[in-house]
Amino acid sequence: MKISSIRKYSTPLFAFMMSYIPLKIGITNRIHLGNDIFEKQINELPLDLRLGLKKEFVTNFRGGVIEKYDSLSLVKLKNKLKQDTTKIFQYCFPIKEKEMAYTEPFGHFLAKRPPNRDHMGLDIFVTPYSKKPQNPITIVAPIDGIIISNKFARQTDNIIGNSTSLLGIDGRTYTFDHMARGTDYSDSIPRHKVGEQVKMGEPLGYVGSTGETTLWHLHFGVLTDSAKAKQIKDPVWLKRAQKSPYSALKGQVNPLSRKDAGEIANVLNKVLK
Repeated sequence: MKISSIRKYSTPLFAFMMSYIPLKIGITNRIHLGNDIFEKQINELPLDLRLGLKKEFVTNFRGGVIEKYDSLSLVKLKNKLKQDTTKIFQYCFPIKEKEMAYTEPFGHFLAKRPPNRDHMGLDIFVTPYSKKPQNPITIVAPIDGIIISNKFARQTDNIIGNSTSLLGIDGRTYTFDHMARGTDYSDSIPRHKVGEQVKMGEPLGYVGSTGETTLWHLHFGVLTDSAKAKQIKDPVWLKRAQKSPYSALKGQVNPLSRKDAGEIANVLNKVLK
């Protein structure tokens, strides 16, 4: 066969092969956010690229920096969860050393705090008198999910301090506030980046006292879209939000309520009884 003939047939064949390879990669390397969330394959595409997710950085007036997905990206991500997940979920307590955990009455959801503001989560204390633990206490993911925001706070930053938010595969958002700084302990845990997928029980950081608190504890929050839809129409919640900037209408629910928070409430109540 002449060289010209080889070129005639090889060029279209090569072009066909090259056009097929990316298609093949796209099909075989999908990441599902359901039960196979961690079954990663070679050359998989990052979640951000596949879903077109966008991150943004927000700086508050005290210098704290928040890295998070924008609102449209969160909608895309939640829609993906609805498509890929089953109705069976597994949960664990959000603190690894759970035998040390307990709560105080002022640490419960909607408890009054000075200056007369409502408490929007559940405080889990890990030492008597909430002093700094001699050994770090590990915060873990209570369910499989994806990190959707991180806050890195200065020493003078506002209420929640260092914080991480996790979108669970059950569609709920879980928040972890007052997390320790990297300098609080010699063996600090690197924070997961926004967009990273984590497994139930995987370390997220250490219990700390950052933000407007001197107590070493975890402020644990649960947020749902259904609660948010009700809050923006509820006069009580609207008044609450006007009264305090920390009572924003984000869909906060009582983590100890099985009706509102789901199965994680049973896990919390079992440990904190």
